[in-house]
Amino acid sequence: TACLLPVIGQMADGTSGSVTIVDLLNIRDEFASILEQKVIASNVEATLIVHRGLYIRDPENPDGKLEKIKRNVGNVTKQTEVSFEFGIRNKQELKEKYNIDIDQLKELPFQVQVIYTAADGSKALRVLTQVKEATERREIAEVHAYRGVIAENHIRSTATYMMQGDDDEDEEGAERISSKWSKPIMQKQRMAYMENLKHRKRAERVDDADGFNER
Repeated sequence: TACLLPVIGQMADGTSGSVTIVDLLNIRDEFASILEQKVIASNVEATLIVHRGLYIRDPENPDGKLEKIKRNVGNVTKQTEVSFEFGIRNKQELKEKYNIDIDQLKELPFQVQVIYTAADGSKALRVLTQVKEATERREIAEVHAYRGVIAENHIRSTATYMMQGDDDEDEEGAERISSKWSKPIMQKQRMAYMENLKHRKRAERVDDADGFNER
């Protein structure tokens, strides 16, 4: 069936939720799985801070390059994921403004500050800092990339793009975007993509520790 993501996506975007596309034959199992997810924290706010040599893409302004960004997440379960997009700043600008040679940096720090209300009503702050090794070799970066996170972010970015197209384009353009994403072939491809992603994420959960949710 055709899914008008630009329409239903507005609710998910406004409530920091997500849109789950399911096979009608498995809809009962999918809903049961969603309802089983226990809320472990509420009023969650996540702030990402990056090195001066990097920038965070502003989701509200494609040309915006931020040093830090705050996102209201709301209620979270063990399955909740939040992703940010970042990139490398102009090398010449970094050299002239901050005297930073990004090519000489072998590691780059990232910090996430999470404010939340725990299940017992107490308020807490968690600060997670990691130093990531840098490389100029694409094949190495791809091997160590978390594909599940990248795939989820791609889905959210696509939904945002579609909603912007629905708001900004003229009637003919909006119809063209809606028609493109509502075609049966696109629906089948998305379903296959989502199913493949679910298998990958299940495999990753078996191999990885629970991280934020259990610490």
